[in-house]
Amino acid sequence: MKDTSLNISETTLKRLFGLAISKFSPSLFTVSALAVYCGFEGWDSFCRVYPIKKIPDAGLPMGWYHLQFRAREASDFTLQALKNKSGIPYRQTIAREFMDDYFRAFDESGLTGSVITGPAGYGKTIALCHWLDEQSESSNDVVLFYSSIALMSVLHGGKSIDDWMAFLLGFHTEAVFNEMIDGRENGKFYLVLDGMDDHMFKKEQFHLLLNQLSHLHAFYRQFEWFKLVLTMRSTTWINYKHELESGENKWFTAFRDHEECINMPLFSYREIQLLRDRISARSAKKLSLEQAESFCHPLYFQYYCQMEKGAFPVSGAERILSYELSSLFMLNKVYVGYYAAEKVSLLQQLADMLDFGDEHYQVEKLKVMNILNKYDQAFRELLSAGVLRSSISAPATSLPTTSGSETLILCFIRLPAVC
Repeated sequence: MKDTSLNISETTLKRLFGLAISKFSPSLFTVSALAVYCGFEGWDSFCRVYPIKKIPDAGLPMGWYHLQFRAREASDFTLQALKNKSGIPYRQTIAREFMDDYFRAFDESGLTGSVITGPAGYGKTIALCHWLDEQSESSNDVVLFYSSIALMSVLHGGKSIDDWMAFLLGFHTEAVFNEMIDGRENGKFYLVLDGMDDHMFKKEQFHLLLNQLSHLHAFYRQFEWFKLVLTMRSTTWINYKHELESGENKWFTAFRDHEECINMPLFSYREIQLLRDRISARSAKKLSLEQAESFCHPLYFQYYCQMEKGAFPVSGAERILSYELSSLFMLNKVYVGYYAAEKVSLLQQLADMLDFGDEHYQVEKLKVMNILNKYDQAFRELLSAGVLRSSISAPATSLPTTSGSETLILCFIRLPAVC
């Protein structure tokens, strides 16, 4: 740190904030250096201003409350980071109506695992952040919330998810389980992992992670107070649900669409009204249903707000042009960033194999495997962005496949006008 002339390694910081496994508490030098960086003379002066919090008596078993207290501390870092990454200022976002209903139905289902799925830009992460804020204020449940990227340290360190979870909570692995058993009558234990998508990991790492999650799900299936919640993109669920749902590991999904891969809804009319009032109060006139439909997709809503510099006038819905938002989507997801040239080339070669006149936007994956192998990373990037989708579909009768079999189809996502 240039401001203090004291050096702390990147690995030490990762261990301090729970992003890497550590068997020991941070050294006095580390905490003192951080205190100096924050403007204090040292660790002692920091403790005089911010004394160590004592766990108050909340009418809960001390072990259970300790779990809740440590889980909130561990989750706050992830929560704040995700709020800061929000496409529009987090204070202008809203809690989603869907989340409370979804978790209520999940609890009533008696199932252990749950997945919240939707294409990129559906607002899964921000909705989850609002739900967690509400849980922290008015619940006896323990919620340990982390992004999937934090699990990289588990994979690299050769640890299990059980060990990682125990480390974040300040217990040994067996002690965490015992405390959960003792406190089970006072609330539920939620392990929430956001962004469980294969493009975040190497293929072998992601399979290892899925294997650990399946074992975790299978073990805790006998305890109704343990809940495992994953958020992922629809493509990930389509391609890996057979691994997650192996054996008796059934997951709560509550899918709403015919493809059974999306359960995160678009904005409702009421939610759009709330967003408009929160972002811009310049007009008291209500949006019409037709105007509200133009903003039902969270990603396009975000793009529009960024184009209008935070303003949200009613007239904007009348003059908004779909190609502006679609072109902005393609610019951000295809033409900029890593592998931009490869993504453009891949899309051009795939487009040459389609018949747009007949609105045919699918191609058999087996027919283009040589192209996909050539642009493997670009293909993964386009899948993660939602420009392409790889799914399993029943074969058409004209295809030379065995009756009752399935063929893998590559589906081009057709950009809607706005939603």
